[in-house]
Amino acid sequence: MTTRAKLAVGAAVGAAVGALALSACGGPSVTVGPTDASIAPGNHTMVAGPAPQNATVVVSGGTTALHLATRPITATLGATSLPGSKGPLLGKQGKTIVLKPGSPVTLVTLNQSTNWTVKLATGATSLAVNAASGHLAALEMDAGVSHAVLRLPPPDGVQQITESGGVTELTISTTAPVRIDVAGGASRIDLHGVVHRGLGGGSVVSDPGWASAANRVAVDLSGGVSSVVVRR
Repeated sequence: MTTRAKLAVGAAVGAAVGALALSACGGPSVTVGPTDASIAPGNHTMVAGPAPQNATVVVSGGTTALHLATRPITATLGATSLPGSKGPLLGKQGKTIVLKPGSPVTLVTLNQSTNWTVKLATGATSLAVNAASGHLAALEMDAGVSHAVLRLPPPDGVQQITESGGVTELTISTTAPVRIDVAGGASRIDLHGVVHRGLGGGSVVSDPGWASAANRVAVDLSGGVSSVVVRR
């Protein structure tokens, strides 16, 4: 990649992060369609889902930076790439939507009223998930990620976060109690201020009261992680 191309990608990443922050702030309901003005650089796909029912979105294919956020969307189950974006809908089977990134920077906005299961079958250098205003049943990271930052909504029951592709740095923000199963080992885990170092495969760490909590987060790290930070 040329220096000019690298600079262009870097600028797009920064712009996408800004768009992610704006989309997480709420605002008026967004109708999926070609006249929507919320256009982000690269690939911006709006994904509608049935509220308050469950639905699944699968992201496949390679990308450099993947950003997911939740906000109000009024539409039936489906996905629309905004004007100027790449990466059309690959398919819909029942309540599952499959998306393929068409750009080094991919922004996916999910209907915040739907209870989503998000499956990431694509690796990325940067992953940012801001679902604090929405609903998330599960997040599955099946491919390698260098840096992942997850802002989770309050769980309804047990919220499942799984990783099987390897992560260098993982940051999770949640106020709920968390248990971390470290099947693949971890160099360092900071769990709400309690630091654990040099954890081998099969190690388990958890917040006090996790087992008896009705609403909690279960993190399964089977692919190996260097650093994990869980904060409120």
